[in-house]
Amino acid sequence: MKKRKLTWTITLFLTFTILLGTVTMIVSDKYFNENNPYSVMKGIIQIQLSEDSVVNINQQEHRYITPNKTFEGDPYGIVKQFMQKEGWTFQSQQKGVLTFIKGDETTSVKTKPFTSDYYIFDITDHSETLS
Repeated sequence: MKKRKLTWTITLFLTFTILLGTVTMIVSDKYFNENNPYSVMKGIIQIQLSEDSVVNINQQEHRYITPNKTFEGDPYGIVKQFMQKEGWTFQSQQKGVLTFIKGDETTSVKTKPFTSDYYIFDITDHSETLS
C-alpha cells in the first residue's frame, strides 16, 4: 500500500514538473526574448491602464513598446507621431526601419514585433550628422 502511494506521488510530481517545464518554455520564447521581461510587461500594463500609446521600457537603450495598431491608416503612425512630438521629421522607411531628421542630424528607428498585439522600437543614437 505504501509503495503504491509513493509511486502515485512520484508520478504526479514528475507529470507536474514536465507540464510546468513545457508551459515555461512556450511562454519564455514570447515574453523573455527581451533582456528585461519585467519592464516589457510593466509597459504593456501601463498601456492598457492609461491613455499612453508609447511607453519607455529601457531609457539607456531608447527602447519603447507600443500597441500594434494603425494610426491614420499607417502601421507606423504611432511611432511617427511620437518622433514628431520629439521634434523629428519623418524622412524615409525601409521595411521596419524608419529614418527621421532634425536639423542636420538623422536617426533611425528600428521596429520589431513583440506579440501580435504589441511591437517594440529602438531609437538609435542621435549623433549621426548629415553631410
